[in-house]
Amino acid sequence: MSPFNQNPHVIVVGAGYAGLPCALKLSHHKNLRVTLINPDARQELTCDLYRTLRKGKTYAHAFLPQLKNRQIRFVEGRVFNVLPSEKKIEVRGLQSQVISYDALVLASGLRNIPPKIEGLEELMVEDNESLTKRVFQFKKNSHAQSLRTALSRIEWKEEAKHNRDIFIVVLGAGSTGLEVAGELAQLRGKNKRCRVVLVDEKNEILRDFSPFSRKLFTRSLRKTRIETVLGSPARSLTHDELHLENGQVIPWDLMVLCTGSKRPPSWIDSFDKIKFDNGLPVSNDFELDHYPNHFAIGDLARYTLESTQFKNPRLLPKRAQFSEQAGYYLADNIFRLMGISTETTKPFRPQDLGYLISLGPHDGIGRIGSQPKTRFERLAMPFIRGTTVDKLKKAVRIKYLLNLRKNAFKFF
Repeated sequence: MSPFNQNPHVIVVGAGYAGLPCALKLSHHKNLRVTLINPDARQELTCDLYRTLRKGKTYAHAFLPQLKNRQIRFVEGRVFNVLPSEKKIEVRGLQSQVISYDALVLASGLRNIPPKIEGLEELMVEDNESLTKRVFQFKKNSHAQSLRTALSRIEWKEEAKHNRDIFIVVLGAGSTGLEVAGELAQLRGKNKRCRVVLVDEKNEILRDFSPFSRKLFTRSLRKTRIETVLGSPARSLTHDELHLENGQVIPWDLMVLCTGSKRPPSWIDSFDKIKFDNGLPVSNDFELDHYPNHFAIGDLARYTLESTQFKNPRLLPKRAQFSEQAGYYLADNIFRLMGISTETTKPFRPQDLGYLISLGPHDGIGRIGSQPKTRFERLAMPFIRGTTVDKLKKAVRIKYLLNLRKNAFKFF
């Protein structure tokens, strides 16, 4: 027996790597009404932000033609409130409206909060009121374009003549920080006056890679003259100096924030029966605890992988490839709940195809296969280096867009 009405209405909140694939696949069934809510009619391809920094081109996917082809209703706006008990959602955009639903898919992601560094907030406020912006987040296309403008202002290029060293500090040595540092190094070329400093409180980078591949990548950083300062958190910031906990002082002209914390949107408080802890706890089929027919995928979901896959339970990493897979999986699961499919619900099993980090157009590193579970797997894990990494990252983007196109024109 289906828990839904004859013509059920499913609302998907968020058109990211999880929400858009889910909405397109849900629309395959003709009796299912699908509404997609998003602040913009485009999906920012955030995995390609480093290319925006490199070329100045905005990498975004305009999905309205696909929604029209699949007869998906699009509501441009932001969620203001959710009433799970009444199955209603309030959206504010050009006009406010309350929409009823039978099932709700939350895929809006998390808000990025800058790291807590003394003096940082004051400098960012000054930046907002100044034409000489110096502190940049790096989470969307507008951030990358704004940083490109600043690079032009300080003449961050190979042929520029500077009478002193110009410092750009990249805070955070995760995948985003490494890719930003790589592009900055490529843009300045052999100009020794333009210096890139990568700062992170952790003692090592690429912890999920083999020791040998990390050693080779460290050589690549030295070769491209990316300076690293690891093992001490940043504590305070003045107009020209970054002070670390270990007493080290780093001069800076521009700063790129590739670290910080994340918090959920305020309307998450509507789900007061569950506590937000690095995501909304979900079951094996991404359904929210205590809230039937309410689901969460992507960064909003706190999904625990089965212990049969790992020695100890662990959380699903918040990465684009897993978000996309979860979106398609959840659509199939909703079909089962509707009684369209008679298959039993199977736990989500993510397919980890690897992890690619570009270091400019000519270098980078990639892990092939799933995340290592033991020390031996980490030692024996295969990897790739060089220009192939950047080409593969481009191929991954093309494959993602082709999957969307396939689901936008598939009928059954």
